Amino acid sequence: MAVGFRRTLSTLTSPKSVAPSFLLDCARPKKLSYARVRTVSFEDYCNEEEEERKAAMGRVRGLEECVAAAESGCEEVYRALVNARVSLLNLLTPTF
Repeated sequence: MAVGFRRTLSTLTSPKSVAPSFLLDCARPKKLSYARVRTVSFEDYCNEEEEERKAAMGRVRGLEECVAAAESGCEEVYRALVNARVSLLNLLTPTF
């Protein structure tokens, strides 16, 4: 590890050598971009929040409907299993 560091250090300090590309990427100054500040009125901010809240509530209602449908399907499957069990028990029970 020390050899690699010395080699890199000597590469950087020697006037004839060219720095490796990974070092050039770090040495280049980055172009700074400033994001535009968007001014939003309080009413617009509240309206956006209200729209997001309404959309989230719509998704929750949809999820509730899906859960209710799944529960209904599970109840039907359970009833079918109970009926099948009763039928099998009736077949196995001897009648006199």
